[in-house]
Amino acid sequence: MATKTRSIGNAQASTERSPRANAAAALILADLAEAVIGKRLTPEGTLESVPPARLGEVRQQLATLPADVDFTRWLAWFLADRGTRMISPGSNVSIAEYVEFRAKQADPIAWREALMLCPTNASALARLSHRNSK
Repeated sequence: MATKTRSIGNAQASTERSPRANAAAALILADLAEAVIGKRLTPEGTLESVPPARLGEVRQQLATLPADVDFTRWLAWFLADRGTRMISPGSNVSIAEYVEFRAKQADPIAWREALMLCPTNASALARLSHRNSK
């Protein structure tokens, strides 16, 4: 997997461009797409609804994959709680840490990014509000 790394405060954050997958992973990825979208294409070429429980089935499939494979790590990250997961599958920086880092910078673009990730971040709201009141 191609990786780009940059420093955020004292931590390193890396972002992967795309996970490498084998045939089994490709099938799980197709199942994931159906579960997330809530639709599947029938053999006749029409769309039909997918039950919400389908996402749980994909989570169960994750448990059958080898843990040391890039695709498995990416899938586990994708299915993790968005409020507590890292900013990318290979990162040791949580979203909360990244939001705080961006909120403390002296840059309105950074504050807006922090607010896009966490609309209730008081630090970014205060800085942006103060800047806009000038």
